Amino acid sequence: MPEHNFKPKIVCWLLDHTHRWNKALHEEIEIRIHRAHAEMYPRGNDEADVTINRMREFYYQRMMMTAMLLLSASALVVALASLVVSVIALRTH
Repeated sequence: MPEHNFKPKIVCWLLDHTHRWNKALHEEIEIRIHRAHAEMYPRGNDEADVTINRMREFYYQRMMMTAMLLLSASALVVALASLVVSVIALRTH
């Protein structure tokens, strides 16, 4: 019986979907960074590229921290739900 390897298909599907999400997220972050820069410096500034790069680094660090906190909270909810299910299963037997 030939071995079916679905790993490449799963990886391609995952990358296709996450690529779209990442692209949309990146574009929105760039819009917000440039909007915030324009609000902070309505007449522009001499080091716009440096300032925008600093803003970009800060925003990405903030987004990564938020993502990690959401992931941690989700893991905690799953762990607590598993604990509750386990306790219920032990009490019913």
